[in-house]
Amino acid sequence: NSLYGWLLTERAIAVHLAIRLGLPVTLTGQTLGPSLHEADRDALARELRALSFLSVRDRASARLARELTGGEVDVRVSVDDATFLADLGDMTTRSVAPDHISATFSGDYLDLIG
Repeated sequence: NSLYGWLLTERAIAVHLAIRLGLPVTLTGQTLGPSLHEADRDALARELRALSFLSVRDRASARLARELTGGEVDVRVSVDDATFLADLGDMTTRSVAPDHISATFSGDYLDLIG
């Protein structure tokens, strides 16, 4: 959605970096559009075509993704990626596979990490 264009930019940069590193990229739990400026629509199309897999929150987003990629990307409708997220408790006890990266970038919390 062009109203939140910085989120598209953040994701586009992450996709670009992953591809430069030779990593496959998937994107899940997203809503696409409905309001997209032409430049954002073009950027979104480039980003989506680079994905190995995409799941979106709603059928309208799936239709838009299929339109923008010409059917080149596996697009599915699924629940939000955080729908079933429970209390994580103490994160220091959790381990992450060394061959996976999961990241969220948002300027909303910059004041908290001062």
